Amino acid sequence: MGVAWSLWVLLASVLVTGTAASAPRLLHDQPSPLEMLVPGLNEGPAEARFDFAVLVLDALIVEHQRELERARVERPRNPASQQKVQRWRAAASAFLHDLQMAQAALYSAREVEVHRDAHGPLRLRIDGAPTWLAWPRVETQWSLEQNLVEAFCRRHACAVPGETAPESVAVMAGRADGGSWSLAQGRLPAWESADGVRCEFGDLSERASKALLCQRLTMELRSLVSMLQGALPVRDIQWGQLGIVPEPGSPQHRLRVNDRGDYLRAALPTLARESVDWIAIGQWLNARLQGRPARVTVLRVL
Repeated sequence: MGVAWSLWVLLASVLVTGTAASAPRLLHDQPSPLEMLVPGLNEGPAEARFDFAVLVLDALIVEHQRELERARVERPRNPASQQKVQRWRAAASAFLHDLQMAQAALYSAREVEVHRDAHGPLRLRIDGAPTWLAWPRVETQWSLEQNLVEAFCRRHACAVPGETAPESVAVMAGRADGGSWSLAQGRLPAWESADGVRCEFGDLSERASKALLCQRLTMELRSLVSMLQGALPVRDIQWGQLGIVPEPGSPQHRLRVNDRGDYLRAALPTLARESVDWIAIGQWLNARLQGRPARVTVLRVL
C-alpha cells in the first residue's frame, strides 16, 4: 500500500510539474502610465507628490461620479438585476466617499506617499492613511492615466516628455520622434518613421490622420523593443508565432512570442486594432533587437 501510494504521489507530481511547465508564461508586464511615474515621485520633492495626489484624486472623483450618474438612470429588467445594481451603487458610493475624504485630507496633510503593489491599483498614503486609486472602467484607464501623466509633467520635471525619457514612458505620453512622407513613382504613398517603420496608403487624403496612425504604430513597436530586450534572449523568440489578443478585464493586450504561448502584457491598442503585417513586424523587431537598421512596411491601407 505504501509503495503504491508513493508511486501515485510521484506520478501526480510529474503530471502537475509537466502541466505547469507547459503553461504559457507571463514574461513582461508593462506598468500603466501612472505606475511609470512612481519611482521618480518617491525620489523627488514632496510638492510633486502632493500635486500628483491632487490631480489623480480629482480625476478619480469625476469618473466615479459619472458612473454613479449613469447607474441612477439605469432601469434593471428584473428583481435580480435590480438588487445587483443597488449593491453596486452602495459600494461605488462608499468608495467615492473615501476618495472625497482623502481629497479633503490633502489640504492639511504633512506627508503624501505613493506606493505601487505587485498586484492591484496604486495606493496613496496621506499621513499614513491608505487610499486605493482604482478606476471604474478598465477600458478607459489607460487613456485617462496618459492624460494625467501629460498634465503632471507640464508642471514638474519628470521623464515625460523630455528628450531623456525612457521609451516606455515617452510612448505613454504620446511622443513621436521623426518621420516623413515618402512619395516615389510606382509606389503607394507611405509615411515612414526615422527608424524604418513604413505605412502605405491608397491616396494622400487626410494626411495628418494617416501620419498619426503610423506614428502610434511606431511608438508601440518601439516600446516592444525595450520590453523584449528585458524579457528573453532574441534566440528564444519565434518570430512566426507573433500575435496579439485582448487581456480579459484589462486595457492591456497579450503579445504571444512562441508556440507555447509565452507572452508580454502591454497596452498595444493600435497594433490590436489595425490589420498589421506580423511577418514584417517580426523582421523589424528582430533587426532592432540585434542593433541593425530595418526598413519594412508594417501596414497597408488601400
